[in-house]
Amino acid sequence: MQQKEIDPQLLQKYLEGTCSPEEWQQVYNYLYDQAYADSLAANMQQDWHHMMAQQLPAPAPEKYDTFLRKTGQTASPVLTLSPWRKTLRWTAAAAVALLVITGGWYWQRHRQEQQAFMALQWHSLHNEQGHSSVIILPDSSRVFLGAGSTLRYQHNFNDANRDLYLEGEAYFVVKHGGTQPFRVTTGKITTTDVGTEFNIRYVPNISTIDISVAKGEVAVSHGNNTTALLQSERLRYEMATGKAIKEKITTNEAVGGWRNGQLSFQHQRLQTVMQELERHYGTTIHLDTTTTGNITITSTIVEASLEDALDIICTAAGVHYTKQGNIITIR
Repeated sequence: MQQKEIDPQLLQKYLEGTCSPEEWQQVYNYLYDQAYADSLAANMQQDWHHMMAQQLPAPAPEKYDTFLRKTGQTASPVLTLSPWRKTLRWTAAAAVALLVITGGWYWQRHRQEQQAFMALQWHSLHNEQGHSSVIILPDSSRVFLGAGSTLRYQHNFNDANRDLYLEGEAYFVVKHGGTQPFRVTTGKITTTDVGTEFNIRYVPNISTIDISVAKGEVAVSHGNNTTALLQSERLRYEMATGKAIKEKITTNEAVGGWRNGQLSFQHQRLQTVMQELERHYGTTIHLDTTTTGNITITSTIVEASLEDALDIICTAAGVHYTKQGNIITIR
């Protein structure tokens, strides 16, 4: 990695609290971008040597005793020291006190400012139920964000990282050629793109996270394990148990087909299917789980209205539905 040089005067402005928003961003890069690590360390070492070389006035003995009490130390037996050793001792004590006070102030200030900074530096995109959208990311990758879904990423996406955080469902068409890996975090797992197109579904009230590959390859990290998925493969991750199941995708099931109005369900519980219909159509479905809790279905819906979708699913499951306003009840 090619190292970069920091601006010491900009660091001083940061410590004084006089940075502009643009300068804030640069200081943040100094602290967290490894390209500045060597320059930052060298600058701190230079400041230390400069401080130690100064002829600091010796603090009064009572101030030194106060410092010892506050730091939980006890005074050492009094020794007779030559003048230069006394100066060194007082200088060292003053340096330690300065580091303790300045370090504590700096850490507290930095923590508060970092929290405020991070809260303002995220892009958050959200779709209500029944609505989807297409997003062009700063690296020219495309994201088809599903209904009832939220996508978050940092403002310096593609410069410092290409990390995304998804809740809901999205189909990714990744632009290659960047220096940063393209990663999507959903709950406890992270999917790293190695190919080009893949779909992720992560809905907190649904028990599984599904990652499906349409083209190319992805690597899915879960716990201490990493699973490689190729074209037409899916990983189903059970959030409750941490169990990951890899499977082939059937030929009649289009990955990310929801973008074109196609919903595919393969041996899925009726409750999960109804939750998907709620999200896709923007409606409310009440399911009597006492009589339908163990029902699983396999079905595909293509560009169907809500009523047609309910007819197909209910026929396959052997149940009936009633509709009153925007509320549907399944029995």
